[in-house]
Amino acid sequence: MKTLIQTVTVLVLCLIAQLYLPWWIVAIIAAAVGYQFDNTPGASFIAGFAGVAALWLGYAFWIDPQTGALLTGKIAQLFPGKSVAGIYTLTALAGGVAGGLGGLAGAWVKNAMK
Repeated sequence: MKTLIQTVTVLVLCLIAQLYLPWWIVAIIAAAVGYQFDNTPGASFIAGFAGVAALWLGYAFWIDPQTGALLTGKIAQLFPGKSVAGIYTLTALAGGVAGGLGGLAGAWVKNAMK
């Protein structure tokens, strides 16, 4: 239950922050949330990964139809054999790794200070 709350916290805080700040703020927010929650490093990685991956996937699904899917189609052509769904997956993975590593770092700092 704690991991779910941590995931939702990361998602909501990153949603608000990404409206005004650069993409890498997700790692800082995930680290801060990972530090605040007394969770294991593995659970903090999963929470950061899931929260940011869900956010970026949601952004991709929301923004892509508004732009007529022009950019997604062009990026999919750059990668042989990749479809638009593959680009969505890569987007979620890229954000998830940034959030997951941030959450992991926050939990490690918390454990080091105990």
